[in-house]
Amino acid sequence: MLKRLRVIIAVASIVAVTLLFLDVSGFAARHWAWMAKIQLIPALLSLNLIVLAFLIGLTLLMGRIYCSVICPLGIFQDITARIRKFFAGKKARNSFRYHAEYRYVRYTVLTVFAVLLILGLTNLTASALAGLLEPYSEYGRMASQLLGPLYDSANNLLADWSAARDNYIFSHVAHATQWPVLIVAVLTFVVIVLMPRREYCNTICPVGSILGILAKHAWLRPVIDTSRCNGCRKCERN
Repeated sequence: MLKRLRVIIAVASIVAVTLLFLDVSGFAARHWAWMAKIQLIPALLSLNLIVLAFLIGLTLLMGRIYCSVICPLGIFQDITARIRKFFAGKKARNSFRYHAEYRYVRYTVLTVFAVLLILGLTNLTASALAGLLEPYSEYGRMASQLLGPLYDSANNLLADWSAARDNYIFSHVAHATQWPVLIVAVLTFVVIVLMPRREYCNTICPVGSILGILAKHAWLRPVIDTSRCNGCRKCERN
């Protein structure tokens, strides 16, 4: 039941955030712009203490649930993992294994991101480089550059269809391709799709690293009774 509820919330969350990046009418921004405000780094940069307290409290209570129900990039990683698992053979579906965190990589990336974030307050170049690692920005680039043309084309088809019936509720939009942004979006997409399940989230993502530190003290974190463990490794696969 809890897993089903998590999946429902995650799907609703990623659809809502995706529409924030794609919607040309402003409907999404008027009705659920708050979805952008509850992302960790945007909340940190805007000094939204209420949201920060909520996210920290949620992590200390339930672990890194933020990554699986709020962060669009984390949800996207779960979706790609499920797709790979669906098309894989039985042996591949059971191939997930636990491994210790790549601590040096994780904290090196986090340190670099923190420095860029601080420098980015007064330096546009540093701010842009920090955006390359920030998960909400990363997902936004993928959504706007990879899904944007399809969404705009569908909108224009509806505009033509409605105009033929003297209904002008839809209007034509022109999608401007930003090639540097598109290239970064494609590279991000390829890296995330090809990496093992949540490897990006657990190793590279600075938000994942921050919340991972807090999640070690989570009240409801999974705890394995090693005295009863028979070494079947089923917990790793599930």
